[in-house]
Amino acid sequence: MLIEVHTIQNHAPSNLNRDESGSPKSALFGGYRRARISSQCLKRAYRTSKTFRNEVDKDLGMQTRSMPEEIKTRLLAHAGTLTEPDQAALQTKFKEWAEKSQAKLAAILGKAGKEAGVEEHEEEEESSALTAEEESSTEVDEEVAVAFKQEKQQTAQSVFWRELELKALFDAYRVRIEWDQGVPDAMRKAFDSKGKVLAEKMVESMSQVTDSSFAVAVEPIRKQRREESETLNEKFRAPAGEAENKKKDREKKLKNAKAKNDENAAKALAQLILERFDPKVILRESRLRADGIPVDMALFGRMVTSDLMHNVEASSQFAHAISTHEFTREFDLWTRVDDRRDKRLDWYLDAFGAEERLRTGTDSMGDAEFTSACFYSYFNVDFDALTDNLTGKAINRRLAVPEEDHKKARERACNAVVGLVKAAILERPTGKFNSMATASLPALVLVEVRHSHVPVSYADAFAKPVDPKNDEEQSDTGQVQHVDLPEESARRLIKEANRITKAFCRGAVSRLLFTGGRKIGESLDQLDSAPVCPVDSIDALVAELRTTLGCPQERKDA
Repeated sequence: MLIEVHTIQNHAPSNLNRDESGSPKSALFGGYRRARISSQCLKRAYRTSKTFRNEVDKDLGMQTRSMPEEIKTRLLAHAGTLTEPDQAALQTKFKEWAEKSQAKLAAILGKAGKEAGVEEHEEEEESSALTAEEESSTEVDEEVAVAFKQEKQQTAQSVFWRELELKALFDAYRVRIEWDQGVPDAMRKAFDSKGKVLAEKMVESMSQVTDSSFAVAVEPIRKQRREESETLNEKFRAPAGEAENKKKDREKKLKNAKAKNDENAAKALAQLILERFDPKVILRESRLRADGIPVDMALFGRMVTSDLMHNVEASSQFAHAISTHEFTREFDLWTRVDDRRDKRLDWYLDAFGAEERLRTGTDSMGDAEFTSACFYSYFNVDFDALTDNLTGKAINRRLAVPEEDHKKARERACNAVVGLVKAAILERPTGKFNSMATASLPALVLVEVRHSHVPVSYADAFAKPVDPKNDEEQSDTGQVQHVDLPEESARRLIKEANRITKAFCRGAVSRLLFTGGRKIGESLDQLDSAPVCPVDSIDALVAELRTTLGCPQERKDA
């Protein structure tokens, strides 16, 4: 099913979404300049809103470049739980490695994507250069130094992280810190000067692993190596009457195969050592799991350029919101007045005993751009694609999803759609919100549910801009009938919806129309192939939407 949502919403003077120069964003449409709110701005406003998060389960993603700091924070929090007297050494170890983990994760997943040792060396050189510069200058810019350090401790790009991935990294560090006391010195030293594993020494060191939690982790590797060795012995067993030249060739192949077996075991052992393990291996392992897709990631998708993580195809599409009328940019001249200069504030004289004559004038001044616009916005959600994202089937098409899991995924998808629709009604971008407080609600919300894969926007209803002044008419009594901008925009939208529905035979399971108590003076055509259901409240809209999607009326956390 395809769920399409159209809204008309009027905003008082505001600057909800601005460009690099601070101006309200705009775009040309129908030959006229329009105010614009970018789709990215709308998606973030809805995704991070309390309205959306109150409707969905708590399994949400995290969009950040500061993943290394998140792992560090979790390790420090775990260290805080180690309060027993015999856990003091372990607590110290956790605190020590919390700092190291941040540097290592940033080095491996950072901009260069190089090994930790190379990154650390570069950081030392740059750090030394910074110190020399500071010594030669009388003014030390500490903020630049802090920003430089923070940049080095972030990932190369902002990534939408799954909780499954963050938990996998945290658990990997946690268990290795707990194992650390059981790692023999010979195993720690089984590396050359460049950090390459010395397979023979590493395998030999397995015999020194005694009874400990680390021994439990080593045992599967030891067992696999032993079984593989037995298989190789059987495969390369000497046949009766073997010629001397073939014997040498067979023994060489057996030796190479066993060396490869030892090399694989050595690499696996190295991955268990705290100082040597590669977080990329952990991410690749979690990548193989198709489950654990949070609802916001299932809706809005995730694009990554690394093979360590899955790309997730978005199940929703968002259009840029555009004004239904022509765009006009305005300027607000603002001033900041020093309270001590304001002679009307007598309490300042009393408080500070100021008797001097203070000069008049402002402390500073500037200008800010703004506009006032009535926006048409549109988005859609592919309900089946959203469900497949939540079950993991979108990532692995061969995945067999149990009926119970599919049912839970549909309930989660329904909650996500309801949360998104409510957020589109109640939430808005927060640009300049504190200084302009442009809190408003839509004049019209139209939700259409179809058995179709073809989305259609009704933006062409406003190809010719709504012009309240020129559209004014005179009544029979001679009175000027002023045009209400939001209501005229709503009427245009309904006319366009009727035209497209009839002309292109666009059937619908249901069309839900909410006007917020306004009398629009225009209605959707009631068609057998596209029934209309007017609703008079948000609760009624949500109830009808849940019924149409075949989901429970009460939200259930999956």
